[in-house]
Amino acid sequence: MRALVSEILALSWAITGVLIAGVIALRVRRRRSTVAREQETDLIYRLTVAAYGVLVLGLTISYLLVSPVAGLVLVALVSAWCLWWAPRRRRTFTTVTSIVINRPPAAIFEYITNPENVPVYMPEMTRWELATPPPLGLGSELIAQTSATGKLFTGTEKVVEFVPPRVFSTALTSGRRPNRGGYNLTLDESGGTRTEYTFWMVMPYPQALTGGMMRRRGRHKMLIARRMATLVNLKTILEEGSGS
Repeated sequence: MRALVSEILALSWAITGVLIAGVIALRVRRRRSTVAREQETDLIYRLTVAAYGVLVLGLTISYLLVSPVAGLVLVALVSAWCLWWAPRRRRTFTTVTSIVINRPPAAIFEYITNPENVPVYMPEMTRWELATPPPLGLGSELIAQTSATGKLFTGTEKVVEFVPPRVFSTALTSGRRPNRGGYNLTLDESGGTRTEYTFWMVMPYPQALTGGMMRRRGRHKMLIARRMATLVNLKTILEEGSGS
């Protein structure tokens, strides 16, 4: 029995080692690249999940052979972890930022819905161009190019809400990580316009399985800071008149 258990553990460790080596190689290549490739990132998480899976499977079989109760407990824990992150609602997080801009809603709406202005008040967005015939409106598609993470990412966004001069939002339609962001403009008691930006994102299942949601607090703070900087830029541009 001990010999069989040793062979199972040795095999699981060997396979895990090969998978981890693949993960390390992909991470090194990704670090050297200046372009963000979602397929590569997704593969890294899938290989990581596979490595953990093989290791846990080897341990589970070994426990079942030596101590069935301990093996069943391990199976229950792993199953609970996998099932917990299966629903999209547990992998979804939302950030909301707002600022008061001393301009009327119509002026703000006109400015933020002009594709040429987006790279001006959102520096990490290096390109935001219409991919469908103008003018911009509900259903319009845009080519978005961003360097927010330090690497260049190009994707396609679609306008999913367009209600002048109050509501404007777009959703990423080309990526493996569904996300959506939008503005809601309302009159503030101070006489200005409360400009609220909401960002919604779903973390991929493989990333959640490897503990991605455990780091969501840091990610949440980073997104809040980035969105707030964008709103401050927008406020400065519009109130100083350079965006008129």
